[in-house]
Amino acid sequence: MKKKQAIKPADWKFFAVLVATALALGGAICYIFLTQPGTRATTQHVRPLYFSSVEAAKPFPQTLDPSQFSSPGRFGIKSCRTRGRRFSV
Repeated sequence: MKKKQAIKPADWKFFAVLVATALALGGAICYIFLTQPGTRATTQHVRPLYFSSVEAAKPFPQTLDPSQFSSPGRFGIKSCRTRGRRFSV
């Protein structure tokens, strides 16, 4: 019959340090992710690099209602010539 090996104090110290390190690392990761400011607060005044200025990054203004314009023909075109053929609208 084999004799059971005795647990050495060095084994317990290594295990305790390993658990403490894992807990500290997990706590640090949670702290970093939970204390980040909201995306709305950080991206309000940030301009993407592909725009030359802040004015260029603004959205276009709202378009006017189409009923405000007169339409002289279909799409505003009376007739056109394409490759020698004449098309009327």
